[in-house]
Amino acid sequence: MNTIRLWLIATLLALLPGTLQARPFPQDQPAKQAEPAAPHRELEKPDIPAKVLKLAIPEYPELARRDGVSGTIQLIVLVDETGAPVEVVDNTFTGDGHDPRLMKAAYHAAMQCTFIPATKNGRAIPSHVSVPFAFKRN
Repeated sequence: MNTIRLWLIATLLALLPGTLQARPFPQDQPAKQAEPAAPHRELEKPDIPAKVLKLAIPEYPELARRDGVSGTIQLIVLVDETGAPVEVVDNTFTGDGHDPRLMKAAYHAAMQCTFIPATKNGRAIPSHVSVPFAFKRN
């Protein structure tokens, strides 16, 4: 009897939209590549460009290190007017930088960085910043 009750509850919950559905954390989702045709949102051209204030060091994935994977990933990060990273909008890589393990580590580190926002006419504005992450074998 309890088995039937549990099955019935599980079936009803599965039919209700949005209930008890597992949603992955953003850092657990695969890195998304920007569309080649329009990788950047149109932004005002700053008088003073944004700069990295605190660069987060990416964690070198242990399996990638053991596999001998290395490379450099250059990410273009959209930074808001407070200096907080909003999203990664584009990337380029050298070596094995296209490896998904390195890409995920670089994306995660980019979102942990802090920036000095760009300014135009003395006010902070959103802008793009290029941030390199190197993964080198010891």
